[in-house]
Amino acid sequence: MNLHTAVRSSLRNPEARGRILVSCGAFVVYPELLTFQKLFHPDDAFTSDVFNGEFPARVMIGQMLARGELPLWTRQVGGGYPLGAGLLGDPLGAAAFTLLPPAAALSACLIFILLCAAHGAYSLARRLGSSLGAAVFAGTAFAGSGYFVAQLRHLSILATVAWLPWGLLLVDKALSSRAGTTRAAIVDRLTALGMLGLVVAIQALSGFPQSLYISCLVYGLYGACVLLPWAARESGWRVAVPVTLAAGVAVVLGGLAGSLSLMPLKELADSAGRNSEMAWQLAQQHRYRWVDALNLFIPYINGDGSNRTYQGRSPFWEVYGYSGLLTAVLGLASLLLARRHPRVLVLALIMGLSMLAVLGPTTPAFQVLWTYLPGFSMFRFPTRFLVVVLLMLVLLASIALTEIERHLRQRWPKRVRTRRARLLLGAVLLFLVADLFHHQRRQNPFVDAKRWLEPPPTARYIKERPHGLVHSPAHMTFHGRAFGRANGWENLEPFYRLRSALAPNLAPLWGLSSIDLYSGASPTPWRTVWGDHNALPLAATGIAVTPSEMTLTPGYISLARTFGVTHLLVPHPVVSAELGPPKIFADGTRVYEIDGKRAYWAHSAVSVPTELHAAAALASVDLTREEVVLLGPEVQHGNTAPPRRSGSPIITDLSTNHVRVDVRCCGGGYLVLADTYYPGWTVSIDGREAELLRANIAGRAVRLPASARSVDFVYAPVVYEAAALATLASLLLLLLWLVLCRVAHTRLSGA
Repeated sequence: MNLHTAVRSSLRNPEARGRILVSCGAFVVYPELLTFQKLFHPDDAFTSDVFNGEFPARVMIGQMLARGELPLWTRQVGGGYPLGAGLLGDPLGAAAFTLLPPAAALSACLIFILLCAAHGAYSLARRLGSSLGAAVFAGTAFAGSGYFVAQLRHLSILATVAWLPWGLLLVDKALSSRAGTTRAAIVDRLTALGMLGLVVAIQALSGFPQSLYISCLVYGLYGACVLLPWAARESGWRVAVPVTLAAGVAVVLGGLAGSLSLMPLKELADSAGRNSEMAWQLAQQHRYRWVDALNLFIPYINGDGSNRTYQGRSPFWEVYGYSGLLTAVLGLASLLLARRHPRVLVLALIMGLSMLAVLGPTTPAFQVLWTYLPGFSMFRFPTRFLVVVLLMLVLLASIALTEIERHLRQRWPKRVRTRRARLLLGAVLLFLVADLFHHQRRQNPFVDAKRWLEPPPTARYIKERPHGLVHSPAHMTFHGRAFGRANGWENLEPFYRLRSALAPNLAPLWGLSSIDLYSGASPTPWRTVWGDHNALPLAATGIAVTPSEMTLTPGYISLARTFGVTHLLVPHPVVSAELGPPKIFADGTRVYEIDGKRAYWAHSAVSVPTELHAAAALASVDLTREEVVLLGPEVQHGNTAPPRRSGSPIITDLSTNHVRVDVRCCGGGYLVLADTYYPGWTVSIDGREAELLRANIAGRAVRLPASARSVDFVYAPVVYEAAALATLASLLLLLLWLVLCRVAHTRLSGA
């Protein structure tokens, strides 16, 4: 059979045609992804979550894996950052960014995510009894839903929730009454649960714990709703109880298989000071209002984030849920049209409870969930339950559409009913496609990847000179101004010009390193000094920005030098007696050079017990460049007499997880490294372990004996060893589970 014949044969299969249609429907809003030459660039007032966030991080991971390095740590952003936390375990992202150019890798990841979501919703709808056309409707509406459109900038979120319909499909196969209670049926149930464990493992490895948590809650609630009625009605407890226990074991093994992402991420969250009190405050600030629910029916009724017309308490991407007018109308109509369907009330219950979670502090139920639902208080945005609302809505819509089709088929003459049904479903699908194409595309403007990834003149200029870390002071202020000039992202040229400032996270794209960092969680020591999108830094006291210029105090310049900054990049003129004349580029960006050192010698130390005292000491005009502020009550070194020295420390090895410094010139005192203080780093002097000190709030230091020759800083975190072992063991157990199920199925079939 040749290829042409095979294709024609497969197209005669209705299920194959449905899969082809839903594959096309997945890209209704995003056809540019299929070129593999475009970047999407949704932006915000403070930064771009994708272009300044996950995209550079994934590019760095791919580059390091291609060089044969484990991407546990990077020195290219934030003075050092645990790059592997949350992203290392994502198999799809790691493979794509290792093997493909950056833009093609991003497209490949998103193509897989959208296909996974669309086919998962399609398969689940078919499982629930929807017709082929109605299932195509469900898959297209889910992949083009407001949640996917608005959250496209958050790859980890979508890589997790794209598997939600697949997980529900497996729960239904394992726990519903349809599976039966024979031995063969029990083996089939256990096989489905083993597959569920693998789905949970993939979700956990994708690196977004809140979406994993939401998915597991939905699996548990849906499983209980389908299991308990038939177990009670048919006295099936002898099957229900062990199958339920097996489901719990499968989910736990799946969660443990995600340890490679989750354990380092937990360490980072602890270092970032994430806690339930912070999550409560953010949940109070970013509320989903009752009026926000109207955009399920009318897109942009409360304004549009893409053109700065949206007015609300929560970010636009957290509340936008439009998935088509027909989706919303049919979803609600199902409660009447298909009220006898065995799953309609279950889906409606899950949708209603999820909507209560989305509304957050707007209703009293939020306090109950926060207090009594384990794990709920760990996360900031309850609005992320919106994906469950939308999945339930598209499934209800597909059931209603199936019911309408069935009813009309009964009324139509037999000779025309098939043709009319196809015409009806075709018209419904065309309306949905046109609706989504018209309303959703504006949320993700696409740009030419080659142009946007070309090194800006500032990057080329700095690379031609000796350089350390680059820094863009007050970059969020200038990003906000670009957002205003662009009127959201109607005109992306202001953002294109802003690339020259290399902030944040853009420097690694062009082979440079930066003190700036944009991340969902940043280590507290670094954030205290340099701040992030949620907190003002110590350094902010040394900056004043007006519409026409920036003023930097001598203390700010001194702080930048202390942390190894050699180039300041600013879109405006800078007023500072500490700076020389800048290099001015055609787009107005100015590059100022300063003499920062990544490693420097200090003759004495100022010991302080808290960050507050350290901040005061760093701001002191009496602190010289050859002093270091040591933080922590355990530090007892105090001041030391200036030793003799003849030169400066020299970094002889600056690799990913290792820094070696030649200190023969020092003759004592302290070696200060302007890299982030973080768990997992150790230090040794001439091969002997030494005490790693927290210096200048965010950096590292070690006290040198007079005879010291070399110092080695090594990143060897124990958490990755334990995480890798847990992931490997759990995956092997799940695979063994499936093999045993296969063996049992074969024996029962042959009996």
